[in-house]
Amino acid sequence: MTAASTRPAVHLRRLLVSMHVLVTGGWLATAVGMAALSFLALRTADPALTHAALWMAHVLDDDVLVPFALTTAYTGVMLGVLTPWGFVRHRWVVTKLLITVGGLYLGVAWLGRWLEEAVAASAAGGLGPVGIYLVWGALLIGALMLATWLGVAKPGGPTRWGRNRTRRPPAPGTPTYLLVLVAPVLDWAAGVYGGLMATVALACLAQRRWRSRTPQQPAATRNR
Repeated sequence: MTAASTRPAVHLRRLLVSMHVLVTGGWLATAVGMAALSFLALRTADPALTHAALWMAHVLDDDVLVPFALTTAYTGVMLGVLTPWGFVRHRWVVTKLLITVGGLYLGVAWLGRWLEEAVAASAAGGLGPVGIYLVWGALLIGALMLATWLGVAKPGGPTRWGRNRTRRPPAPGTPTYLLVLVAPVLDWAAGVYGGLMATVALACLAQRRWRSRTPQQPAATRNR
């Protein structure tokens, strides 16, 4: 593959990195906004304001935070699949992956449910589990801030798998990057909520494993 043919793929790779940074920032910012609304609901003495604040936080959770969180996980996984970073070759990548998976589980399985219960309770004049939601929401915000720092500082060096790896994975081409970048847009436009992104991620992972097991031709032979 010549330098001219790989140039578009390099630009698309940078675009994928930019998308990952933007959606991660969106996830963090939305979590902060939802925590602020929940804190307002906890402090105010106006039952109508309490219900309105929790309802707005619930809307942000369903319509903004969940798409940002799933797209963050998707773009992070695709950067691991398509680039030499991998998943277990560097300590900061492993830590960031664990934070992302844990944040998804906490946000989708628990925080969203607690928020729904709080909205229902506020309609009857109560608060529901707003306090525990705020505690765990603050922990999620801290974890996302740590993940953002890890992506910038990249501390810790390689793991033993990274030190022992001698062969670089084959570089993906422009069509692969285009498919990866378009998948989130089509996913949310179609309302499949991560299904298309998961399919593309699995397909790219399978393709990478197949190509890594296929003997690579010498460069001189490929360029004839």
